[in-house]
Amino acid sequence: MQEVITTHSMSWKIELAALVASAKDETESIALEAFQQALTPYLEAPESLRTLLGKIQMLAPACEALALDSDFSTMAELQSMMPDNIEVIAA
Repeated sequence: MQEVITTHSMSWKIELAALVASAKDETESIALEAFQQALTPYLEAPESLRTLLGKIQMLAPACEALALDSDFSTMAELQSMMPDNIEVIAA
C-alpha cells in the first residue's frame, strides 16, 4: 500500500506542477501556487497524504449534501451550511 501511495504522490506532484505552469493569468497563477504550497507537504510525506485523503473521504457526504447550485450572500451563510468540523475561508 505504501508503494502505491508513494507512486501516486509522485504522479500528483508532476501533475500539480504542470497545472501551476498552465496558469493563464496572474490571478490564476497565484491561486494555483497557493494550492501547490498547501498540498506539497502532504505529497512529500505519503502517510500524511493517506491521512488527508481519508479526511476528504469522510467529508465527501457532507459536501455532497450541500446544494452546490445555491447562492450564498456571505461567507457566514456558507459556513452555516457546513458541518462544524469544516471551516470556510476566503482564498
